Amino acid sequence: MKLGYFFISPHRHFVILVVNLLGSSLVSSEEITVQGVGASFPAEVYAQWINNYMPTRRAFTNVVMYYNVTGSSKGLKAIQQDEFVDFAGSETLLPANASSNLKMLPTMAGAISIAYNLPEVKSYGFLLNLSREQLVGIYNGTFTHWNDTTFLQTNPGVILPGAEIIVLARQSKSGTTNMFTTALSAFDENWKQQYGAFSAGTVDGGNTPVKWNPRAVKYYGKKNSGMAGIIASFEYSIGYVVVNEAKKFDLSLARIENKAGHFISPDDEASIQKALDTYFRSSEEHSFTETLVDIPAEGIYPILGFTYMVIRLKYTERCEVAKELLRFIQWFTTDDYARTICTRENMVPITNELKAKIKREILLHMECNGASLWNMVAEDKKRENYVEEKWKTPVAILIPLFCLILLALFGYIIYQKLKLRKMINNNEWNIAIENILFYFEDRGYTKKSKMTFFKSIRSFKSINDIPDGEMILSQILQWPGRWKGQQIGIRLLNVPDFAHIDQKTKRELIWMREHILHSNVLRFYGLTEIDYNDRFAVNEYCSKGVLTEILQDGKYNLTTDFKFSLSIDIVSGMSYLHAMGLIHGNLHSSCCLIDSRWTVKIADWEYCRLYSIINPLKNPLAWKRQINGIPEDKDFIVSDFWVAPEILASNFLKFPTTTSDVYSFAIILQEIFSRDEPYIELADSMSIDEIFNAIIFNNLRPETNEDTPVQVRQIMEIAWSSMANSRPTFDQILKMLKHANPFRKSVLDSMMEAMEEYTEHLETRIEERTNELNLAKERMEQQLSRYMPKFILPNLISDQPFVVNNHLDNCFLGVELHEFKQFLAKRQMDDVAAVLKRIHFLIEDKTSKRNVCQIASETCTWIYLTGIENESDKTTRVVTIAHLALDWLGIFQNSDPHLQNLEIRVAIHIGNLHIGIAESPKAVYVFGTGLLEMKDLLNSSKPSKIRISKQVQDILAADKTFLIDEDATSSNTCYWLTSRTKSTEKAEEGNVSPVVTENCKTPVKDTKENQVERKEEIPLKNSPLHKDSQLALPLEHNSITAPPIQLNLPQIRKTSPLNKTSNKIFPLEQ
Repeated sequence: MKLGYFFISPHRHFVILVVNLLGSSLVSSEEITVQGVGASFPAEVYAQWINNYMPTRRAFTNVVMYYNVTGSSKGLKAIQQDEFVDFAGSETLLPANASSNLKMLPTMAGAISIAYNLPEVKSYGFLLNLSREQLVGIYNGTFTHWNDTTFLQTNPGVILPGAEIIVLARQSKSGTTNMFTTALSAFDENWKQQYGAFSAGTVDGGNTPVKWNPRAVKYYGKKNSGMAGIIASFEYSIGYVVVNEAKKFDLSLARIENKAGHFISPDDEASIQKALDTYFRSSEEHSFTETLVDIPAEGIYPILGFTYMVIRLKYTERCEVAKELLRFIQWFTTDDYARTICTRENMVPITNELKAKIKREILLHMECNGASLWNMVAEDKKRENYVEEKWKTPVAILIPLFCLILLALFGYIIYQKLKLRKMINNNEWNIAIENILFYFEDRGYTKKSKMTFFKSIRSFKSINDIPDGEMILSQILQWPGRWKGQQIGIRLLNVPDFAHIDQKTKRELIWMREHILHSNVLRFYGLTEIDYNDRFAVNEYCSKGVLTEILQDGKYNLTTDFKFSLSIDIVSGMSYLHAMGLIHGNLHSSCCLIDSRWTVKIADWEYCRLYSIINPLKNPLAWKRQINGIPEDKDFIVSDFWVAPEILASNFLKFPTTTSDVYSFAIILQEIFSRDEPYIELADSMSIDEIFNAIIFNNLRPETNEDTPVQVRQIMEIAWSSMANSRPTFDQILKMLKHANPFRKSVLDSMMEAMEEYTEHLETRIEERTNELNLAKERMEQQLSRYMPKFILPNLISDQPFVVNNHLDNCFLGVELHEFKQFLAKRQMDDVAAVLKRIHFLIEDKTSKRNVCQIASETCTWIYLTGIENESDKTTRVVTIAHLALDWLGIFQNSDPHLQNLEIRVAIHIGNLHIGIAESPKAVYVFGTGLLEMKDLLNSSKPSKIRISKQVQDILAADKTFLIDEDATSSNTCYWLTSRTKSTEKAEEGNVSPVVTENCKTPVKDTKENQVERKEEIPLKNSPLHKDSQLALPLEHNSITAPPIQLNLPQIRKTSPLNKTSNKIFPLEQ
């Protein structure tokens, strides 16, 4: 349609379109369904009528119409019994007892053809002539073979075969059968008397006929299409079928003798139209159900008939359906295109006289709830015409607006052409090197990103003059920089032979810059010249580097969703490039860059196109190998692992294709899900050449990871198939990947999820480590509390200031092994170590239940004190120390087998003590007269004796709990603690066994449960109770060796108060 005609004479469908756009509010949302069933004779025409009528109503109502082919008899039965069947198609008349509310109106006329399958006759191009008697004789069994002489009379010169005639009829009850048998009855009086006109087929759809002569008719077909199919399949067969179905199967149609003695073809439309004109010359004289069979006139085909539409005249409900049915009838009786459809399907539309009669006698009398349907439809049409009139004003506005849009579009096209020409003339594809501010992102040498800015490298004579230039070039794939506010990167891949660039090449470069825009394709900005005639591509910069680095970096936890996201990004980019007519040609994982947002971008896609511009006759891959300096005698290199085998087999003579890109992606997909290089499993067993030979000739492919999903393995297998034509496209791969991972996440989302999982794991680990640290700190404090006062620990561990503390009237306890040097001389070192462990363990066992603190320790000397941390009186402190001294003395007097020939000297004293903390290094120092007097008193004590000072003697004597001896033989009176009183001993015997608890202070009853708990504890290596410590020895309890108890103790420094060489100042690390 020309544009002028479109504006001047807008078509009705354009009106409907405008109504759809501007008057959609008038369309009813409720669906109106009009249902028809019945004969197959008009089925093809009805289907096309419905398909063309419904669009004309779509602008005003939501109507749905359909017609099901069931046969004439079933159609009549349905409309009589089912109120939801709105019309029926039939060639059979309604029974006499049918409701008067049902009316039959003819919709079209058609011929019943006699189709046959005689290969010999068809091959000569003859059409068979059948007389009226011959046709009746075939169906009553008179003529059984094709070479019967009667056929030669009507077909002179035609050689007919001697084969038996295979006669076919309809299996089901049919209006077509009724029309055909009506014609046979008109042709022969005997047939009329014996068989008559009937529509029946076989009994219950079997092979037993209801009316047909079984000796003549032996085969039956379902519907017209079934009849035509059987005739086409069976040679020497004949049957009756509608003309359009016969032509679909290219069947030959017999010419039948009419009443005037002329042989007429059934597809002669003029003869059918002549029959209508002749018979309905005066439409008042005939009813709608008169037959057209065997009209006595020249040139008329004798087997004709109407096909009818059976409708209801009056409705009591479903008025909308009734109106739509009436409008449908109005449409196909008046619309020119409906008549064209009818003629095209070898049917003849009804005459104008018959249309007028149908309107006058049926349509005008249709009612719904007593109201005229014709008037109701007329009112609807007025409203719809008003709507159609409404479109004129909007269209009057839209047409100028549309013209303005066209003008704007043409202007934009012209502007773009002028802009393109300007960009070409100004060489905007060429980016001057001095306009780029370069920097070096040193990811290879430091963990943090370190940017070193410098002036344009144009200031150097050559790129080789840049300091450490070769090192930089070998470390980076993109040289980052800034140009016009954009962060760009120069891919250090040279594009040679571009000294003279013609207009076509410039246009191509501008097109790539302006039109290749996709989130997964590295944007191309242009070319830049570094050295003379050495041009490099300038693209957007991807700060995360290449995909290979991410895959092989163990610090990234790549989940399956993350791998799917990477794969989908690559496929999306390649699908876009192929849609734009670009073939990558050299796709591999190093061409997949990752930007700051973790989006994968396809790089190097422009090189194949640029190489093709330079030399269209040479394979870009072969040229690139030549440029990169690969020797001609070198067959393959590692980067060829991604090249399709068909290209490898051709020695790079075959050009890259879309299927070769798919193969390359399959190798990348294997890299992503295995996180390793392809063919790495063969690195130690095969050479590179052997691997490539296996790829080409033995269909070798990389080994897939066991964790790779099954769907991904299937994609790999079909994508790296050796048959290029069987590989899928990237669009198909994209659908398969999305189907394999329906809950798709972007790469950034997957990375964030992985980071969240890592953070959550890190928080859990920190919490675990914190708990371990707190437990170790608690245990350390418990251990240190044995060797220094508790109030010092916070100041020692933290940076809190500490003022020297003066403590008066502290009670000291000293213990020393007697003649330990002689003991060392007589024993092996292992025995000495075992004895020391035993002594230390037993001392700890006794002191753990007393509120005392060890302030000094040497190999054979220990000094404890009490009274610093508690508010107990002096008597309580002295009594506590006295009990502890007697306990220790008892250890060495109980004939322990480990302690044979060993004695101790013990002393108890009361005196002053001063405690402070040195700042740097952190250390505790202890001094005072009490400590010195304690050492002097210990040196004057005797073996297996407890020497006490005068102050201690006064307190213990007043307590009356202990027995004290006085020695006045020397110049100074000496006092000796000998034992407890008897009552005190009984009380001490009732005390609980000194089992050490976690805080090492509270005695707990030594039960079996506690023994089990102690067995499960594991001593720390630095604990004085550990088996490898010099301060520990397994405890024998009730003749059973008790396991060591787990305690934590910080490592002892050389100057610690626990070291045997310590003096008065005891540094201790924080």
